[in-house]
Amino acid sequence: MIRLNCFVKLSDPSGRDTLLAHAKALVEATLANDKGCKGYDFFASTTRDDVFMFCESWDTEADLAAHSHTSHFAEHVAAIEKVATLTTEKFER
Repeated sequence: MIRLNCFVKLSDPSGRDTLLAHAKALVEATLANDKGCKGYDFFASTTRDDVFMFCESWDTEADLAAHSHTSHFAEHVAAIEKVATLTTEKFER
């Protein structure tokens, strides 16, 4: 199993609504369509208004790679990257 924690830092507070809309859409599309996805959540920090996190769990590396090549991933991540910076930590069990 592969676990990804993707940290999202909002660049400008005016982009918050854009970030939240695209994050919600990405989570919904991923859970509905992507093989091997065991969990895909998005959280907002309770201590900072500009920090968020995606938590993802995947069966295999191939499933994760396929996800990163979907149209919904490309669309929503590109939009999120316009208003935030993303850093990822990957874990394996």
